[in-house]
Amino acid sequence: MNEQVTIIALVDIIAALNVNSLEGNIYLMDNLRRKGSQGSGSSQLTTVVKGGYWCDGSQSYDIVLNWLTSSLNSMPQTLPRNYALKRSERIEGGALDTFGNPFDDEGDISNLSFLYPQISGITGQAVDEGVIFPAQYGTPIGLKNGWYWSATVDTNKTGIFSYTLHVVLYAKEKNCWIPVKMTHEAKIEITNEAQRNGFTNVGIGLLPLV
Repeated sequence: MNEQVTIIALVDIIAALNVNSLEGNIYLMDNLRRKGSQGSGSSQLTTVVKGGYWCDGSQSYDIVLNWLTSSLNSMPQTLPRNYALKRSERIEGGALDTFGNPFDDEGDISNLSFLYPQISGITGQAVDEGVIFPAQYGTPIGLKNGWYWSATVDTNKTGIFSYTLHVVLYAKEKNCWIPVKMTHEAKIEITNEAQRNGFTNVGIGLLPLV
């Protein structure tokens, strides 16, 4: 059985484009904070993965990481994927603001609804050393914008490893969206520490009989 781990990358697109850097303008968080992940909600996230093992030390199941992106400067992702396109066609105005109204190219850029950031690849130490095995998958789920990156984890390789997210932002220039490529480094820590169970709040041992 696979354990699914979600890592959210929330980007302040305007701030990142202003300084041409994601440092301090990307906020990473995962659903493993209670298991020890560090830096949740900041640019410096270390995802802590505790592998599952049999009593002989062999790996009992896979851990799967899933990366999702979001933006501080866009309309909610809960809207249908084709909302912006159909809305812009009706008003013949091209881009929209964060309220779904036509955006004036001469208006305040902070009101523009930017295209969502996209992850274009995952590289770095963790990939080179065979700790994670990333791949891109298609999905009909709107919140994932049609595509998402996932990776299985080799939990037999314990330690702290870095990986690099390759992120594409889109800057607005008149009637065009211009892709801007950026990178950001995060970390994964793999430990073979026994996980605590929900019955006794301890690690390996017999479960209570009721």
